[in-house]
Amino acid sequence: MDSDGDILVWTGRAVDEKETMGGSIPFVKTKSIIPLSVSEMVDLLLDSEKVKTYNQWSLGRQDCWVYDEHTKIVRSKTQPPL
Repeated sequence: MDSDGDILVWTGRAVDEKETMGGSIPFVKTKSIIPLSVSEMVDLLLDSEKVKTYNQWSLGRQDCWVYDEHTKIVRSKTQPPL
């Protein structure tokens, strides 16, 4: 993790020679230090209108079912540059 606030991104693929267990599906892993309190982070992650603030690869997110302010099911579409 970079202490300068940089976002580190790693991409790769599963090793599966027969391509039977998702070997063609890419992995994306990121790490960063986020200067927010826990409650600010929860509010940011649960607000579907703000998803593009922290995920530049997002194509949007839709709230499918909302139980309360901290419990919901969402549908998210993301297109990483692979």
